Amino acid sequence: MLKEHAIPTTAGIRRPDLTAYEDNNAVLIDLTVVSDIGNLEDAHKRKVDYYNNSEIRNWITSRTSCENVDFGPYVTSWRGRQCKLSLFFLNAHFQLQHENYSLTSAVTCAYGYYTVLSVI
Repeated sequence: MLKEHAIPTTAGIRRPDLTAYEDNNAVLIDLTVVSDIGNLEDAHKRKVDYYNNSEIRNWITSRTSCENVDFGPYVTSWRGRQCKLSLFFLNAHFQLQHENYSLTSAVTCAYGYYTVLSVI
């Protein structure tokens, strides 16, 4: 597993949160929290486009020896609303249970609350 790594590209440094890999498969995951008025599916697609390029794919392959590389953000809103595309992506790669999704919403809300309090 690669955590919080810096990937140099011609467009600048890319810093995904996590790349998990096993056998010949690598999955880049980046957490994205958006406002409640934003479109979660659009945010998901923008993040996939942000990472899905040959430079990043080659960088991951060179460090993991994985030929299959997939890109997927976990997109949630400030209030814990989750993007369905992100949930489908995570389930396809990690077979997470419904309880895991509920927990991620709760953690997002709790840390969002403490972040707001620290600024006030």
